[in-house]
Amino acid sequence: MVPMGHMDEMDPMDEMGQMGPMDENGQMGHGGRMGQMVHDGQMGHDGQMGQMGHGGQMGRMGHDGQMDHGGQMVHGGQMGHGDKSEEKEDKSGEKVKNDKSGEKEKSEEKVKDDKSEEKDKSEEKEKKEKEDKSGEKEDKSGEKEKKDKSVEKEKNDKSGEKEKKDKSVEKLKEDKSEEKDKSEEKEKNDKSGEKEKSGEKEKEDKSEEKDKSEEKDKSEEKEKNDKSGEKEKSEEKEKEDKSGEKEKKDKNISTNNQFCSTWGDSHFRTFNGDFFQLPSTCNYILASQCKSSLESFSILIKRQKIDGVTTIKKITMNLEGVDVELAGTSVRFNEELVTLPFSQSGISIARGCSYVKIEAKLGLVMKWNEEDSFSVELDAKFKNETCGLCADFTTETGISMTPEDVGEMWKVSDLNEECEDMSSTATTTCAKQTSLCEELLSGTAFLSCQDLLDTDKYIEACEKDMCNCNSSSSSCLCKTITEYSRQCAYVGGKPQEWKTEDICATPRGAKCVMNTA
Repeated sequence: MVPMGHMDEMDPMDEMGQMGPMDENGQMGHGGRMGQMVHDGQMGHDGQMGQMGHGGQMGRMGHDGQMDHGGQMVHGGQMGHGDKSEEKEDKSGEKVKNDKSGEKEKSEEKVKDDKSEEKDKSEEKEKKEKEDKSGEKEDKSGEKEKKDKSVEKEKNDKSGEKEKKDKSVEKLKEDKSEEKDKSEEKEKNDKSGEKEKSGEKEKEDKSEEKDKSEEKDKSEEKEKNDKSGEKEKSEEKEKEDKSGEKEKKDKNISTNNQFCSTWGDSHFRTFNGDFFQLPSTCNYILASQCKSSLESFSILIKRQKIDGVTTIKKITMNLEGVDVELAGTSVRFNEELVTLPFSQSGISIARGCSYVKIEAKLGLVMKWNEEDSFSVELDAKFKNETCGLCADFTTETGISMTPEDVGEMWKVSDLNEECEDMSSTATTTCAKQTSLCEELLSGTAFLSCQDLLDTDKYIEACEKDMCNCNSSSSSCLCKTITEYSRQCAYVGGKPQEWKTEDICATPRGAKCVMNTA
């Protein structure tokens, strides 16, 4: 057996007597662990087994059990040379070998377990680190989220605070504005109140002044009224007296003023008793039942002027659908010339001593002297139903329009004939001749007529004739005086002989010599 080389000291065993685990190179650490085997089985220091020499010999053990070269033990337990020693050494080597093998297996198993445990620990540590990192990341993320929420909350708080502040400022502005408006309104109301009070005071002053003025005016008016009353009473009495005279004069003209006539130089007397003059050669509506749903009659008149003398050119009537025309000495019935006397369709026509009389059963009587005079008498049933130049057949007197305006209202256009308005021109003979009209009409020949007719109106008409007359003779007044005589006889008067050889003499051979002619 080849002797073992020098062996280093062996470390003592630990409390359990076990040998320490082997490291990666087979070394056994402190506490009885086996040292690293070096070249050919040598053991290292610190209780490690000495190196095994070449050929597997073990050296002897030195102090305290060390083996020296040749396997001898020195100092207390040194092994000497011989067979027993070698046998023991073999067993011991085998045991050591087995122990080493077991220790190696255990060591390898332990190393494996340690590695597995270390790996598990490493994995667990890595997992924990990963979890820690993940947790840290989550914590950081949560912290960031928390921080973001905190920032957002802080931002929202600041925004809310700003909004609250803005609202507060806005409310303050509104309060100030409202306070200002109230103040201005109060000031305005105060001024308005002062103005109203001032206006009211001024109004009261004016009212008081007005009352005083009115009182003064009343006093003056009363005084004036007293004077005026006396004057009015006097005038009214005078008017009543004149009216009584006029009423007395007109009472027998015809019942309900149902008489209208025209004569001479375009003179007219209406149903209402008004007088006017309308010199014209135009065609006019003289009288018509125009205010009824049924127009039972209408009468048109047209004048002409030849050599300064005005006469009636023609009279056209429609009596319940029948046409009658009077022109000169001719009479036409529905456009046919008829011989008088004539009667048909409730209409009779006859010639008297000084005029042609047309009578219709519907309630009309008309007279024409075949020259310048024409009259119409209506039944009372036509009262307030007529219109035309003869007026509306009422008891009201007084024409508010001029004769020209009246003429324009009732003028009828005739395309086949020309017409003109004839202006009246006074001559120098007017002043000399007017006195003759009053002298004749107020004379003894018409004493019975003066209480029955409005003589003054006829005197005025006579004076107009004289002023517009182109002759120096008295012939121009004959037509008005003749009309006055006719109307007097019509109302029951008895006119006396008024014609003389110098004034309106009756032509020789005349059939009628009556003063009414």
